[in-house]
Amino acid sequence: MYPVVRALYGVRLRQPATAEFACSSRFVEHALGETLWSHPAAQIGIDLWLATAAASGGFRIGEAEVGMRAHGLRGEEGLDLGATIAQFVGALFTDLERRAAIWQRPRTLAAVEHIASGTTAHAPQPGPVDVERLIEAFRLGYRELRDLWASVLPPLTILDLKRLVARSGDAFAMDDQLWARIVYDFALGCRLRVVAREHLLRSLAPLYSGWLASYILQVRTVSPEAVDQRVEAIAAAFESQKNYLIARWRWPERRRTG
Repeated sequence: MYPVVRALYGVRLRQPATAEFACSSRFVEHALGETLWSHPAAQIGIDLWLATAAASGGFRIGEAEVGMRAHGLRGEEGLDLGATIAQFVGALFTDLERRAAIWQRPRTLAAVEHIASGTTAHAPQPGPVDVERLIEAFRLGYRELRDLWASVLPPLTILDLKRLVARSGDAFAMDDQLWARIVYDFALGCRLRVVAREHLLRSLAPLYSGWLASYILQVRTVSPEAVDQRVEAIAAAFESQKNYLIARWRWPERRRTG
């Protein structure tokens, strides 16, 4: 969420899909004038959509550290990764469609005010992560979903993914620019309804698993400061690829050229 919102709306909002807000009466009036409330995905997307409404509306934005938050599972077994991506990334892509005329305009990256909350922040404790399982999920997805991916990804991207499948261990690394283009191409694929929307969104899960494995391998032994630098580098890649998204959004018939 952060790299896309930062690249498209020009704000360094690290948690654009947060669930806690404080806002001015002026923003309340602005938000009530939006058409998002009756959208079928409003229950999932409303947090993100309010943030992008503020960013695209030119409102002053601040962000406060409020400590760790426990997330409960929905239902007895929670959501699988494919369902989670279909919901939350789907809400993000819906926002791109609704605000296309806004994010295609040139924007200057704006700082977000950090508000002191009086809460002592505690770093999350690392838990066990099976990186090999994530990589295998990516490889399985490549074998089973390659043809579907080819309906939204250019041939050179498919070739890059084929090369990544052959890597293992610390050599397994997804390029930031590649990941940004993949996300943007999937957003375009959803807009064009190349295949059934939910099916396409769910097919992003193995690609996300591959990116996540690559990210974990890069940051698991570094300092928190280095992790922040890594996140900023990813966000910068999404910024550098914004013109790629704009060009393909405006001229979608060229989306599968090399």
